[in-house]
Amino acid sequence: MMRALEIRAHENHESVRILSAYDDLTNKKYHSGIGFKGFRQNKLSFTIYSIITGIQAEKVLIAHVNLALIGFLLKWIKPSIHLMTVTHGIEVWGKLSWLQRQMLLKSDEILAVSHYTQSILIAKHKIPAEKVKIFRNTLDPYFESHTESVHLPKIKAALNIPENSKILLTIARLNSFEKSKGYDKVVELIPSLLKKNPNIHYIIAGKYSQAEFDRIMQLAARLGIENRIHLPGFISDNDLPKYYAVADVFVMPSTKEGFGIVFIEAMACGTPAIAGNIDGSKDTVLNKKLGSLIDPNNLRQIEDAIQYWLDTGKSSVQQASHLVWETFGFNAFTQNVKNL
Repeated sequence: MMRALEIRAHENHESVRILSAYDDLTNKKYHSGIGFKGFRQNKLSFTIYSIITGIQAEKVLIAHVNLALIGFLLKWIKPSIHLMTVTHGIEVWGKLSWLQRQMLLKSDEILAVSHYTQSILIAKHKIPAEKVKIFRNTLDPYFESHTESVHLPKIKAALNIPENSKILLTIARLNSFEKSKGYDKVVELIPSLLKKNPNIHYIIAGKYSQAEFDRIMQLAARLGIENRIHLPGFISDNDLPKYYAVADVFVMPSTKEGFGIVFIEAMACGTPAIAGNIDGSKDTVLNKKLGSLIDPNNLRQIEDAIQYWLDTGKSSVQQASHLVWETFGFNAFTQNVKNL
């Protein structure tokens, strides 16, 4: 967002101020630092400075509903300010405080990253529908897709996976306190999938807690599939596209996804994605051309979708992967920011 705002400001000879409560310095890879000020978790200084700076602006973008006090006070002090608030997902799905709801009601525009979040704001929190606009997340400007299989031998060798194997992939943070990603359901399906796919392996990549690692491997041991489940841990940004390209199917039957950038990353690399149909994930699979939407609580649907893409192959998704860049690429995102 900061990068897109800076591009827009440069083109229109405008001034943009970026205030961050928790950061100290900006990431120069994305933003020059001009107009940026970080407060290193000094919330009082951040709040006071934001109000003083905000009342001098014509437009203010609040990046999270937890900054409701600032948005509310700015609109109260200077009603002419055009206030925009970004809503990401779970932070607005539950009960809102009085202040949070008032700030949303006073916002001129609310930017929801998915239709699911938009529907909750309208139906549950009674926000006027005309205020809530879809504002999609984006692929990282530096994300480089890999659709070729050149990385296949190296990654398979590193994980001790046979060369001719079929690969299922999930990218997620593995934590025993957050069990909404659904990768344990996929683990449970491996014995059944092995009947038709005797060479199948499942990679669950991402930083994990020891407790969750133990839980998943104990589940695999109970099912007798320890050698089919691979948890390589944290994957660097440079290596992520290689893992997407290696996979035959990306699957994450999540139930609490605000959007799901991992789905569009996988599809941008030509890998079909299987996403849940009860949260923000369903915005990512474009007209089911690049993957499948399933009930994440229905094991049969998950298995059928996996088998469908294993049988179908990746060629159609590779041919249509340009749709991901046209819809979710950074150029499209920048244009959406300009349109605001």
